[in-house]
Amino acid sequence: FIQAYGNRSTLYETWSANPLFFELLLWLFDRSEALGEIAIRTPDLVEEILAGGHLRRARTHLETLSDLRHGRADADQSRWLRRYHQAEQLRIGLRSILDFATAPQTQSELSILAEACLAYALEVLQHRHRLRNPPFALIGLGKLGGAELTFGSDLDLLFVARDRPGDLERSIRLASEFIALLS
Repeated sequence: FIQAYGNRSTLYETWSANPLFFELLLWLFDRSEALGEIAIRTPDLVEEILAGGHLRRARTHLETLSDLRHGRADADQSRWLRRYHQAEQLRIGLRSILDFATAPQTQSELSILAEACLAYALEVLQHRHRLRNPPFALIGLGKLGGAELTFGSDLDLLFVARDRPGDLERSIRLASEFIALLS
């Protein structure tokens, strides 16, 4: 983490000025290898989460979707979605590690995050192709459908499209583009 952070003297000054930051990192690396890896790949995210003051309360679907929409101008929507998702996973993980959220609350928050990311990706797709209506409906199956996602859960999705001549090929192409946005 120190190597990925870059400027060591700035990091040490931050730790000295804010011992909570250092303590959170210790808890994070002790409790979750996956979240620790996110912190190492994007070391600025932990500071952003602490500065944002969003550790003590859960976020709603609408709040999450609204935050995602702040990235509409980003040229690389896939990168924007990935970064936002990582930041929120880290925030949710820290909430769990610090006992600000129970296991069922953490599952609910992870499910809300996934649903908001899916809704945003669908909005991006509609905007790119100037579609008034979504080209297909998405149905969440498994843990997503039950709002019981955990860290590392797969998203099991069922795409449902209209059954009109010529629509199937277009729907498959749009579904592939949608999946690429989330990758």
